Amino acid sequence: RLDKDGNQRVSWDEFFTGMKYTKKSEVSRSKRVINSFIESMTPAAQKKLRKEKIQAAQAGEPIPEESYLEAYNCRPPPLFIPLFYVAVWIFFIIYTVELSKGPEWNKDSLPLVFCPSLRQEAWRFVSYMFLHNGYHHVVFNTILSFLLGVPLETVHKAWRVAPVFFIGVIIGAMASSIADHNTMLIGASGGVYALFGAHYATVLMNWEELQDDWLDIRANPLKFLLSGIMRLVYLTLLLILDFGISFYGRYSGTQTLPVSVAAHVGGLLAGFFAGVPILRNIDKKPWESKVSIVCWVVLACMFLFGVFWNIFYKNYPAADSIICSNTALADSIG
Repeated sequence: RLDKDGNQRVSWDEFFTGMKYTKKSEVSRSKRVINSFIESMTPAAQKKLRKEKIQAAQAGEPIPEESYLEAYNCRPPPLFIPLFYVAVWIFFIIYTVELSKGPEWNKDSLPLVFCPSLRQEAWRFVSYMFLHNGYHHVVFNTILSFLLGVPLETVHKAWRVAPVFFIGVIIGAMASSIADHNTMLIGASGGVYALFGAHYATVLMNWEELQDDWLDIRANPLKFLLSGIMRLVYLTLLLILDFGISFYGRYSGTQTLPVSVAAHVGGLLAGFFAGVPILRNIDKKPWESKVSIVCWVVLACMFLFGVFWNIFYKNYPAADSIICSNTALADSIG
């Protein structure tokens, strides 16, 4: 087109159409994967998805669903697991230093250890999680908790993950008191295994979202690597490895003081049944609501059974038995 002076005019559409853009096919696969991951972690991407859902709802069109990968974000950042293990390490260092002073410090039973014969001191059902059986125990639990807990927190947030963790700690202690009451209990394994159970619950309740385009490996390998099927593989292999090590340590006779592994099983079951109704469900379906109700009922039954067992069962070992003695505890923890 010509203007009034006879010069050629170019519209804005024609101007931008003629500009050189980088085609998606010209971007390397690794950069596309990184870009996709960054977009899923940024607030702008989440805001865009919410806007698209509102526009679709107003237009009467199908609402675009959010994949599980798109649900990752750092608003707020993971806080519960890091802060919890700061406290664990503080307690571990204090106890290690104090126990090194000699048996005079241990004239009374250690106030945080869970021992079935001291179950009337109710705080022990929770406080045992701050103590560990040596440096190898606390280091391994810290690494495992970060691997399992931080990814959960980036999707489900601390206010959902923390209750699941503490429910696993409490029911883990109850399971130990019921199934293995000739041993004591230290470590956060009940909570760690609750994180395992929470991941299994997440896979169950967000299966379709986790499997969204999971076989389109060339477009986004992350969707394959973090799909529901692959998560089950990772979780199961890691669970078998960790439980096998704990089981061997418990029954091989290599431990100075037998430490219960029943808390692992109790924490795993508690994490699953608590995780289904508590953790975030990306796209809640009618049948999933019914499953959540069933899980609440099962969890309540587990808790009540543990409470009544600990109240009415009488055949626990004496409080001054070798299993809960101060010397054995000092050798184990220190």
